[in-house]
Amino acid sequence: MIALSDYTKKDKTKLDNLRKSEVIKDGGALSIADFVSQEEADIEDLFDPQLFCAIVNGTYQLEGAQKLDPAKLNAADENTERQVKKAETYFNILPEPTPLYNHFTPASWLLMHPETLAGDAEPILKTLERAETLFKALNGMIAN
Repeated sequence: MIALSDYTKKDKTKLDNLRKSEVIKDGGALSIADFVSQEEADIEDLFDPQLFCAIVNGTYQLEGAQKLDPAKLNAADENTERQVKKAETYFNILPEPTPLYNHFTPASWLLMHPETLAGDAEPILKTLERAETLFKALNGMIAN
């Protein structure tokens, strides 16, 4: 069995215990933080911030002053590196009737709009490169 997990500092002990257990093969417990340059990470952190914002904007049809960009995303919550937590905070300050941010709605939107990942724009290529690195690592573990 192989496990891939989001990672926060409070999850460190849980992930360490999972890595030490015999349920998962040696080296078979990975975190998203293993594939990005930040200490804490969610699956969404594989996405370049510009692409992440484009997905969120498309999902929630944010336009004009409400349109999210990397600067607004970072300013929303400077106490975390995690894009999801920043987005949640950003959505908390948007006027009604903007719905609350959740993990599932952007993922569903992206499945319906795969063209978002097409092309050779730098944010797309960076995102796909991180995803490729992750999948190569997972496939390498399956082969062993």
